[in-house]
Amino acid sequence: MKHNFFLRITSIIKGEKRGIGYSFILFFLYLVSLLFKSSVWFHQWLYHFFLPKRVPVYVISIGNIVAGGTGKTPFTLMLAGCLDKLFSIAILTRGYGRNNSSAVLLKPDKNIFWKKVGDEPKIFLTHMKKGWVGVGKDRVLLAKKAYQKGAQVAILDDGMQYRHLKKDYSITIVDATDPFGHHYFLPRGFLRDFPTSLQMSDLIVINNVFEEEKFLQIQKDLRAYSHAPCIGMVPVVSRMEDQNHQKIFLSNSPVGVFCAIAHPEHFLALLKKEKIDVVTKKILADHAEISFQELSAFAEHARNLGARYLMCTEKDRVKLNSQQSIALPVITLQIKSQIIFGNENWEKQLEKIVENINNSLK
Repeated sequence: MKHNFFLRITSIIKGEKRGIGYSFILFFLYLVSLLFKSSVWFHQWLYHFFLPKRVPVYVISIGNIVAGGTGKTPFTLMLAGCLDKLFSIAILTRGYGRNNSSAVLLKPDKNIFWKKVGDEPKIFLTHMKKGWVGVGKDRVLLAKKAYQKGAQVAILDDGMQYRHLKKDYSITIVDATDPFGHHYFLPRGFLRDFPTSLQMSDLIVINNVFEEEKFLQIQKDLRAYSHAPCIGMVPVVSRMEDQNHQKIFLSNSPVGVFCAIAHPEHFLALLKKEKIDVVTKKILADHAEISFQELSAFAEHARNLGARYLMCTEKDRVKLNSQQSIALPVITLQIKSQIIFGNENWEKQLEKIVENINNSLK
């Protein structure tokens, strides 16, 4: 019920539903957004009186100014993959929906239950070959624990609004399809921070940008807030695999798609590019868990429409029970980040990060 409510509100914000009644809802959301905007301003003002805590590891923050769906997870894994050849890495993340104060540091583990850590930390634990994944609200404590284990670099996932910890390098990711969250704060739009916060960025990553003209235009728009170097990035298919984690190739195969991500349109566009024939889809709110009954009914429905498989994102796959049988096999689409604009900026910034880490270790 809660997740369906969020989906309806999102469709209203995006202008997919129109009418006098929806206009009144938007006005109410706008009034609430003023309260949220004020709380963000007060939070930032308050932290002018507190110095962030420095820890003995090099801290790289990856964040955004809008709520969800900018592509932080694949980019974080890409950055970690670049650095773990040279340094000991720890990825520190709160984990969606975790309200307790526990701070756990875990080694990469494909078998850990996702509810223990959250869906995105589970992906980190599955893909990292070495290092650590820290999960918890207190990321200062996590950074200290990581240092005690031997970590030299801490990558702070969703770290832009986390002001307790001193950051050595800040990366901000924006979505090219909506860089400024419909220009309103939550819940009228998707902003959760002021665009002026972009001035703290050392690098800005523009995701889901396929044309150079669009990349240059967004880069120009961002210059009103930041002069940080920019790179353009797109999601690409890394791998398709079945429930036994075996690689599989699909093309022109009819599938039913289900997903619980912030921007399902990006996932569907990727499937279209791969020539996957989507005969039906089930869209849930970001981070929602599909029940076995829902999935089983959807599989029957998709099969009746001619689908041979169900397809989902990796974020959805980690929440499924592989022991439960349904009418169609589930195929997972793994996604990685690919830089297509500003490669020279990326190489220079990566060299700068490596140099800074080496200097911090002297």
